Amino acid sequence: MLILGVGTTASIYILNSINSVNATELYKKANTLYELQRYQDALSAYEKAVKIRPEYAEAWNGQASTLSKLKEYKAALAAYDKAIQIEPDYLEAWIGRGFVLKDLRRYQEAIASFDKALQLENNSPQVWNAKGEALNSLKRYDEAISAYEQAINLQKDDYEAWYNKAQTLQNLKRYEEAIRAYDKTLEIKPSYTEAWYNRGNSFVNLQRYQDAFTAYDQAVQTNQNYYQAWLARGNILMNLRRYPEAVESFNRFIELNSNNFQAWYNKGWSLHQMQKYNEAVAAYEQAAKLKRNDDQLWYNRGNSLYLLQQYEEAIASYDRAARYNPKHYETWFSRGNALFNLQRYQEAIASYNQAIKIKPDYQQAIQARDKAQSQLSVIKPNVIITKPSVERIQKSNPIQLILPKPLR
Repeated sequence: MLILGVGTTASIYILNSINSVNATELYKKANTLYELQRYQDALSAYEKAVKIRPEYAEAWNGQASTLSKLKEYKAALAAYDKAIQIEPDYLEAWIGRGFVLKDLRRYQEAIASFDKALQLENNSPQVWNAKGEALNSLKRYDEAISAYEQAINLQKDDYEAWYNKAQTLQNLKRYEEAIRAYDKTLEIKPSYTEAWYNRGNSFVNLQRYQDAFTAYDQAVQTNQNYYQAWLARGNILMNLRRYPEAVESFNRFIELNSNNFQAWYNKGWSLHQMQKYNEAVAAYEQAAKLKRNDDQLWYNRGNSLYLLQQYEEAIASYDRAARYNPKHYETWFSRGNALFNLQRYQEAIASYNQAIKIKPDYQQAIQARDKAQSQLSVIKPNVIITKPSVERIQKSNPIQLILPKPLR
């Protein structure tokens, strides 16, 4: 019995040793597959390793990392928890757990994981930066900036930390500081398209439109397919009244993303300013396919048709505008002008009256109504009002220039 007992103990020891070797070999194989980005194969090897050796913390961590790469975040979290349960001070597992929680948008828990990692080792710029991103997502902007600055202090050329700091300053409307942080980002990585783009957005908020144009121009030079920058560039050029260049920018945007209302609308507006009214109408019609209930679209389409002397079509467009916004007095005034030019004076008077009802001191409408009333008794076919709402065409803008959210 004694010999048998010794033999059994030895057998168990040998079996455990073999299992340990097998698990280690599987772990090494899994690591190689992971480095080759063969994540499904790596996952299979990690799973075999922990099946042979359930207390193998490193293999659980590898499994979690692989699951994260496969975007199976909940399973990854469970694997990280298993690794930490086996080895409570496992730094890499705490870090990975924090990233997975951030991907799951469980930001408060992510911050707690990052804090634990920083307790174990507080000199990782990657962890400080990730903590800042989680804080930023919770709109705890000042704390986020502090975290990014910790990352920068540890690694001066951490362009991601500089970029994140810039975005957070932009969220706080501290645009001058944001621009300086974007400048530092671009000093380290000049080809960072998103940094050029968001730098332009900060300049827009400071109404420094020429500087914004330069930044957007750099963004499209670094990435010709970054369509957001083409749209922003077009908007700025439109604001600077450089309409032919604006149209070129909108065309580039439309090549990349043809289903955007604002691009078609602003292209139409720019073409109108260039007196290319037929092309403007065509652009407005493309915009209408994407958003049919925009009163300004139908109003401006009506103005282009009016200037083409296509009065019946202009009236139909003004009718659509009035349907969506009956309080827009310039629509009623321009509609009245089109009716006047068709010698439909009674209808023109009714339209002018609507404009005056909304804006009692609207002198252009009052004068036009008086002229229409005089035509009811003495018809003068050659009396033509040559423009729709002059005030609107000269003073209004198309879609107001709106700052986009920072992108990553």
